[in-house]
Amino acid sequence: MANDEDLDLSGGEGDDAEAPSGGGKGKLIIIIAAVLLLGGGGAAYFMMGGDDADTAESTSVEGESADTEKSDEALGEAKQPAIYVSVPNGILAQLPSGKKMTTLQIQVDMMVRTPEAAEALTKHMPLIENDLLLYFSAADAKELKTVEGKDNLRQGALKIVQKIMQEKTGKPGVEKVLFSGFVMQR
Repeated sequence: MANDEDLDLSGGEGDDAEAPSGGGKGKLIIIIAAVLLLGGGGAAYFMMGGDDADTAESTSVEGESADTEKSDEALGEAKQPAIYVSVPNGILAQLPSGKKMTTLQIQVDMMVRTPEAAEALTKHMPLIENDLLLYFSAADAKELKTVEGKDNLRQGALKIVQKIMQEKTGKPGVEKVLFSGFVMQR
C-alpha cells in the first residue's frame, strides 16, 4: 500500500511546513472580522450621523427661507407664488437701422404675484401692447445685439408696464418683464 512516511498524520516533520499556513488562516479570520467590524461601525456611523447632516442641511435651507420671509414681512407683504401673463401674440416691430429696416419680434411675459394684478394686466393688455410696440420701435438695432442692450430694453419695458398699471389700478403690480422669445432679422 503506502509508505509510512506518506501517511504520517501524527505531526512529525510535516508540522513545520503547515505552521505558516495555519497562522495565515488565523490572520485571515482576524482580518475578516476586523473588516466586518469596521464596515458595520462605518455603516452605523453613516446611518446615525446621516440624519444629523440632513438635518443641518434642511435647517440651513429653512433658515434661509425664514430670513427671506422675515425680510418680506418687514416690507409689509409676504411673497406669493409667481403668476406669469403673456402678451398673446408677441410684439412685432420695425427698427430703423441705417439703409435697411430690421424686424424685431419679442415674446413678452410679465410676472405678478396676485390674481388681481394678473386680471388687471389682461384687462389692459391692448394699452400695454400699444405702448410696448411704440417703445420697441424706437430701439436702436445695434444696441439690441448686446446683452446689455436687451437688458436695458427689458428694464424700460418694465417701467412702461408698471406706469400703466399704476395709472389704472393704483399699484405697479408687475414685478418683472421677461423676454421668452427675441428675434431680430435684417
